Amino acid sequence: MSDMDLQSLLGSEVFRIFATQEQTKEFEEKRKNEELSKKMVAEFELFQMKVNSNSKLKETFKKMQDRFINDPDYRKKADQNFVQGVMLLKIED
Repeated sequence: MSDMDLQSLLGSEVFRIFATQEQTKEFEEKRKNEELSKKMVAEFELFQMKVNSNSKLKETFKKMQDRFINDPDYRKKADQNFVQGVMLLKIED
């Protein structure tokens, strides 16, 4: 694209409106993703607190973590997202 084409585009009100709308869309998408990330972290932290406050849940998730660590075949058979979630839990002693 030549400088003259670029100048023509930048001088075009239609193009400026389009570019502004695209930037606004990108900003909104980024903001939504950040809000979703914060919400997911908050929900995970609440779940972690629930696990640590319930002795049966704590014991169950601790056993799962130990098995995932010590049994690679078992870990491979499980859904990897689930494995990652279980391993992220900080289980209090």
